[in-house]
Amino acid sequence: MQGNPSLGFVLGDEGSGSSLGKKLIRAFHYNLLPADLHESLLKTYPKLNIERTIERVYQSPAPNRWLAGFVPFIAGHIKHPFVYGSIEQAFSEFYNNRLSVIPGFDKDVIHFVGGVAFAMEQVIRELGIKYGITVGKIIESPLEILASRAGASLGAGQ
Repeated sequence: MQGNPSLGFVLGDEGSGSSLGKKLIRAFHYNLLPADLHESLLKTYPKLNIERTIERVYQSPAPNRWLAGFVPFIAGHIKHPFVYGSIEQAFSEFYNNRLSVIPGFDKDVIHFVGGVAFAMEQVIRELGIKYGITVGKIIESPLEILASRAGASLGAGQ
């Protein structure tokens, strides 16, 4: 399979934890969050301000990890229309920019691995239906599969 290259978290990384965190933090600082979500974000992250954001994004060694650190908040508010819309937009970008360019992608079963996909499973499956994609397994960690295979192998020899 051939598709578009990964452009990393600054230019691409559609649907990743850092892209979701970037959308949330951008909306927060642009005062685009609904009041209830804004208040909840400040209650959860009381030190969040523009100075801290600029420092973490432009001066820390792993800004993508800092942005992805907001995924638990996002997942905890997944039913909020604003959050759901942001997740839907991020995964739509992933489908449009990364999957749809792969010839025959719509004939394959697409599996997802990672904490973000695991936390956003409902949205991924709904978008799969919307885009005519067969979504297969969504697992939190590849270690789950390796551990289950190792356990099966060990058990088979006993």
